Amino acid sequence: PYDDDTKSEQTYYSMMETLLLGPCLRLAETRVEAIKEGKSVAKYFESLEDGTETKETIKPKIDEEVNAAKEVGLNFNVLCFIWLFDVGVTQQSASAGKYRTPMGVPKFLNRCLGMNLPRQKLMTEHFLKHLEKEISLAKRAGEYDQGIKTVSGHSVVIDKPRSFCFRGLEAKDECVLLYKVKADRGMNSETALQIYNEGKGLEGETDNGPTTASTGGLFGGGGQRRGIVSGFYIDRRQDIFKEVPRMFLIINQGRTSGKCVVIRPNEGKKTYSKEWVKDKLLHGAAMLSLCTDVPQAVETWNREFNLADRPSSERYQRYCYGRHEERFVFGGSIVPVLKDYGI
Repeated sequence: PYDDDTKSEQTYYSMMETLLLGPCLRLAETRVEAIKEGKSVAKYFESLEDGTETKETIKPKIDEEVNAAKEVGLNFNVLCFIWLFDVGVTQQSASAGKYRTPMGVPKFLNRCLGMNLPRQKLMTEHFLKHLEKEISLAKRAGEYDQGIKTVSGHSVVIDKPRSFCFRGLEAKDECVLLYKVKADRGMNSETALQIYNEGKGLEGETDNGPTTASTGGLFGGGGQRRGIVSGFYIDRRQDIFKEVPRMFLIINQGRTSGKCVVIRPNEGKKTYSKEWVKDKLLHGAAMLSLCTDVPQAVETWNREFNLADRPSSERYQRYCYGRHEERFVFGGSIVPVLKDYGI
């Protein structure tokens, strides 16, 4: 920047310096060399104007330069960074400071209207594409939060609520409702099989970690496979689980996620990190084996699901508890803070 540059010009130069000498250093160096060799767009247009080149000869050369730039770091995120800067959206302006509040959504959207329509369209499509992917991953992992507390399970029954009324000036004629929620937290084989079939669609995205799962036959026994393979798994420790083998359905969420969905007939769906699944289930004491015969796995799943038809406080075998549990939910105009009552 020069001393007589405006503040906005100095800020722009500072941004470009940070971008091109930081994450895009290799891209900047490559483009500088190309410009020195006369391979800039401006030079190509000059040759078009003086007649030494034609549109037909220039286009493949420009395409070649664009592809070369992509190989060294040019991507849509870099372009978005520059486009957002042009309308006043920077990392500094979006973050809170000592005397500055962070940029809110209305202000951000208002700034985006300063872009030309083609850029707005590209950025909107880019945002929606990634938003839909994040929502899909969150739903499959059981982590999608709609702002509503959800009690889920094979079945959920809510009893008629009990009402506790208040009197006095502060809460005249107000009441608290106490609901008893009876939930079957298990998952039947039909739902598990549906999730299994959906999870197989992620097979091409599975991570390449050093996890090993035994395969071969119904419950494993030969061969090695890398990564966490989505499928039905069995705990073959018959000295511990004498009534029925413990069944698991593990769904790998793909390399873009660090989570796995783990489902049990008696406990339903839970989410764990891939490290936990590797350490505790695939390589831990359980040493789960991958079930290659899905119909037989479903049959064993049904046996454990039926055996778990009892209260969650009651065991049907070692480490395995029933799938029926009761919960209590407060509602109404006033919700008490239970910790103030020593509960």
